[in-house]
Amino acid sequence: WYSPNHATLVIIGDVDAEATLKQVQKYFGQIPKQVSGERNDVLEFDRVGYRHMEVELPVHVANLYMAWNVRSIKTAKNPQDAYALTIIQALLDGNISSRLQQKLVRDKKILSSISINYDPYNRGDSLFTITALPADGISLPSAQEAIQKEIDSLKTELIEPVELERVTNNFVSNLIYSQDDIIGQAHMIGLLEVNGLSYRLVDNLPEHYQTVTPQDIQRVANAYFVKSNLTTLYLEPEQEK
Repeated sequence: WYSPNHATLVIIGDVDAEATLKQVQKYFGQIPKQVSGERNDVLEFDRVGYRHMEVELPVHVANLYMAWNVRSIKTAKNPQDAYALTIIQALLDGNISSRLQQKLVRDKKILSSISINYDPYNRGDSLFTITALPADGISLPSAQEAIQKEIDSLKTELIEPVELERVTNNFVSNLIYSQDDIIGQAHMIGLLEVNGLSYRLVDNLPEHYQTVTPQDIQRVANAYFVKSNLTTLYLEPEQEK
């Protein structure tokens, strides 16, 4: 797979196109092509049910990991699912005033920290992951229960339009600012192309995210955040022997 015919080269900036292409040919043109088999994209959404593991390692504090198998823009039958999942990630953990930071870290002090990740641009299916450190005196099951309760509220309570607008505007602003320099632009274009999405999507991403509605949030939460999609891991300090 590591050959020019499997690579995507992104060139951005005020360059002489003809001279640049000559340089590309000079450095890459003589490298032979590689014949590879059919690409097997990672398609994991056809779940096998709830999975749970408990592991003891030489760590100082307990860690909770939660991961739901979800779709990406590439694999979702309706790409709006992926845009909604991205906004949910921003809603729950986009900044210091996000829902889980506000409720579980600062107000209730159930967690000492939390981090949520979701990559909508995967070539295959993706994961919606939560990593959390329980506060002192809080067990891992209690931390999981508190997080799950907040996730479940998205299924039954429509997010207020004013909150959705604030979260979406903040996310879109950060997305746009990340492409202020040519490195950011090149990264996004390359990311889309290598994952089977067109670079032309760059200009339309802000609009796609801004079309996410409260109903989209509720529908997607009910579709994806189900127990049969979930894997959990309890990582705890080793017991002294």
